[in-house]
Amino acid sequence: MKVRVARSAIADLDEIWIYIATHASVESAERVVNSLARQFAMLARNPRIGRARPDIRQDLRSFATGSYRIYYRQESKGVVRILYVRHAARDEGRLPEA
Repeated sequence: MKVRVARSAIADLDEIWIYIATHASVESAERVVNSLARQFAMLARNPRIGRARPDIRQDLRSFATGSYRIYYRQESKGVVRILYVRHAARDEGRLPEA
């Protein structure tokens, strides 16, 4: 499977990096964001590992890792699209369309 990362997920990773770099350190920010990004390849290899989320959107799945959730969907032709990366404390009901 291939991984495609939506602009919304890239923006989420940027926000996470900035928050952690500001409140902790650049090294911590790099470590967290790199760890999250490594999960994308795992989700591509195992797209059904995440929890189905019809409560949010019919084709959406989420995968919890650390304090974050990765929201994604399996698209046709062997592609997993990463849509959002959000802190687990954030309201899931407010995910915009990606």
